[in-house]
Amino acid sequence: MPEGQHLPAFNAAQVSDRGENGEPLDHRAASPEAPVGLIWGVRASFVTYIRSLSDGSIDLTEGAVMSPEGLIRFRFLGTYEGNGGQWLCFGGGARFLGHGGLLEVPLRNLRVHVVGDGATLYTEQSDGSLFPLGAVALPEPSLTEGTLVWDAAPVALDEAGARFFGSHYRPGTGMDPLWLRLPIGR
Repeated sequence: MPEGQHLPAFNAAQVSDRGENGEPLDHRAASPEAPVGLIWGVRASFVTYIRSLSDGSIDLTEGAVMSPEGLIRFRFLGTYEGNGGQWLCFGGGARFLGHGGLLEVPLRNLRVHVVGDGATLYTEQSDGSLFPLGAVALPEPSLTEGTLVWDAAPVALDEAGARFFGSHYRPGTGMDPLWLRLPIGR
């Protein structure tokens, strides 16, 4: 974005999950260039490890899709304001399994809570409560063809996020970056 130009303030009322013709946007592609959604590889070494296990599996549910490279796309659901910030909501699930069921990491209905310049990534637990995974360092967004885009936002686990991954990672561990793409004003 040229220096001195800024996007208008983010307004949830402008965000839509419909294309220009009113049809639902395509949620099938899992790539950083996908039309809308949250795209995240979690951590490449973790995905590779799960795939290397004789009983390892990654179960995708509720519309989540995975690219051959391991990027998972969670479909955009909408936004709302609360707890002093903006909640960006994404649907779909990815459950990482292995070791005869002893390893289970369920990511479901991810949320990004944006407060000021900071953001936190959450996953929904089976009881519907939200569990924090870590901090998201959102870069300056861009506006591309009616889509608000945050590219390659770094993610670092917090203490709770480290426990969520079975304490195999320490707090502050960098995970793979994520991409956020939200349709504007349709």
